[in-house]
Amino acid sequence: MVLEKAETDSYFKYGIYTSRSLMVKHPEIYLQADDLFLKAVQTNAGFQKSYEIDDVHNEYLLGNELTGPAFSFDLVDFAKYEIIGSAGIYPDKYPVLPYVDRRLLSIASTLKPAGIGVTQLAKAEQYYFSLKEKGTVLDQLYLVYCDNENAYIHHQGDLIVANGLQKASQIEGNPVLIFNEKSVWYPLMERDDTSKDATLRQIVTKYATDLVVPELSDFEAGLVSRFVKATALGDSQVNMAVIAAARNWEREDVLQNKPFMVVWEKTGIWDKFPLRNLNARIALVQGLLLKSNYLSPITAYLSAVIEDQEGEARIEALCREYLAHTISERPWAHGHIWMCGIMEFNIEDSYYAYAGCCTTQAANIKAPLDILGIDSYWIHARFPEPPLEGHSHIYIPEQDLVVDNGRVNRTPTTYHASVLCNADGRETPRQCVTFIEYSGKWANLNPIDRYCGTLSPREAIDILNFLTSVHNDELRGITYNFTAISSGELINRLEAQKRLWMSLKLP
Repeated sequence: MVLEKAETDSYFKYGIYTSRSLMVKHPEIYLQADDLFLKAVQTNAGFQKSYEIDDVHNEYLLGNELTGPAFSFDLVDFAKYEIIGSAGIYPDKYPVLPYVDRRLLSIASTLKPAGIGVTQLAKAEQYYFSLKEKGTVLDQLYLVYCDNENAYIHHQGDLIVANGLQKASQIEGNPVLIFNEKSVWYPLMERDDTSKDATLRQIVTKYATDLVVPELSDFEAGLVSRFVKATALGDSQVNMAVIAAARNWEREDVLQNKPFMVVWEKTGIWDKFPLRNLNARIALVQGLLLKSNYLSPITAYLSAVIEDQEGEARIEALCREYLAHTISERPWAHGHIWMCGIMEFNIEDSYYAYAGCCTTQAANIKAPLDILGIDSYWIHARFPEPPLEGHSHIYIPEQDLVVDNGRVNRTPTTYHASVLCNADGRETPRQCVTFIEYSGKWANLNPIDRYCGTLSPREAIDILNFLTSVHNDELRGITYNFTAISSGELINRLEAQKRLWMSLKLP
């Protein structure tokens, strides 16, 4: 489904990069995206402490008062890691494809996993960036990845095995991917930059064997050419792919050194659309997160868990299985591992690192519902006045209930689509709707003066009218100066934008 839609819908194309699957034509995008994340935590105060905190609920990780040194790889004890295979990211009973489900998870997650296990490729990437931090130039630094999942760092002519980080004279396995942030040799995905990179050519000549593609299932083999086509990038698409893989929307209030801003500026998509608005960037990333989750074996398993259930039992079974693998201490799924807002996490990250704010949790629950065709609305709402906090929920009309951070909220009112219900049952109204996703389309309504997305104003009006009619709730809007407006005024402003609105098309 994803590959078919990617032929005409670029959101699905970039969603593949958001998924971090290795089945992409431009794996260097992942290194470029992680380099941006690392620049943020290596050049801004307070990220040493963020790295050292294990409690994902620690208030420091909200990012309001970061203090102390920045992050450095000098803090990383590489010997502590247990090496796992790519399938080790997932619970044993989950279905995992032999190669499509090999992923290079975000370095934000692999530096702080919930356990201590990392794949060899993830450890190799960390060591690659630690050498880069110490001054190694890019054309002397490459990652070598083999069909048996062994990984190596090629550093200034030396071959370093990822497992023990000792020098090796030869490679155990067949190299199928050799790359850094600029150059790639990847026969499976029809990439060969050896003609323009002499060092890459030397590495390939020295270490490549007759077997240059990994073993694939029959199902995967039939999809290779479609992945090549779907993930091919033109010059104007590279920066958007980096944004998709980095999943950052940038905390401008905290980060003084803003490496992510460089990429946003280069995309060119601001020429026509109001993505200088931070909230529009958040909404775009949210839309890409959902697309990425369609490729996950976690989504596949969660869908299977509820397929034979009926009614509310389906939702309870989904949440029960999801929470069994994503919670840390508290009975709901939520947590930060670096700083709230520095990036968003997909469903793999939530299982692997117990990471993800309410936005992540909503995208994770929405994906299996979509796969099974269960009608649902993803709604984000916020306070109109300080502290301006917001929260995401999934509303399911059939059962008239809300899923909140992986929990079933049984209070029968759509008003709960715009409130945060705390563990003690206390309700904190957040009546200003700022984001809607429904049936594959999304819209940013924060502020309403800069409405944008793929959901038209007409469709947004219909959704708001439906949500307010179920229990006669009022879902208000918010203006550019953080003034709350009534649901009637919100509808009027959407009506005024019908003629000028254009769907947000990506490069």
